[in-house]
Amino acid sequence: MSNKIVKIIVFTVAIVTCLTTIWFVVGFKQDKVTSYEENFIIKENNPEVLVAFRAVTPENLSAFVEKYQKDASTLSSELKENQLQKDILYTYIFQLKDLTETTFSEYQQNFDKYSKVLFAKSNNAQKYIDGFKSVADFTALA
Repeated sequence: MSNKIVKIIVFTVAIVTCLTTIWFVVGFKQDKVTSYEENFIIKENNPEVLVAFRAVTPENLSAFVEKYQKDASTLSSELKENQLQKDILYTYIFQLKDLTETTFSEYQQNFDKYSKVLFAKSNNAQKYIDGFKSVADFTALA
């Protein structure tokens, strides 16, 4: 008798678990994953935003938006600057990777022109220029 009761309980728990899983799968929306992830990033990096957002009323909404819009603009400009530095470095690396023994001498001769354009907004321009100028021939480039 107790064996049957245990089996019924286990079976009931299994059914409830399956139904809960099916409910979650049906309710899950893949296009909302980005929103969930962004919310967790905000919670990790800047939890006071969420606390302040919960305290927003129609009267102080404009002050909230103004304050955090400034923060967002600052972060956005910092991210763009960091991304620009990465893009410059990646472009430089890919240019060097594309060089062959035959194209190296032409690139080396025109490097001053290339570098002025490529490194115009780079924070490490002199380091990249000095590094390339220390290369004597194609085999030393590796």
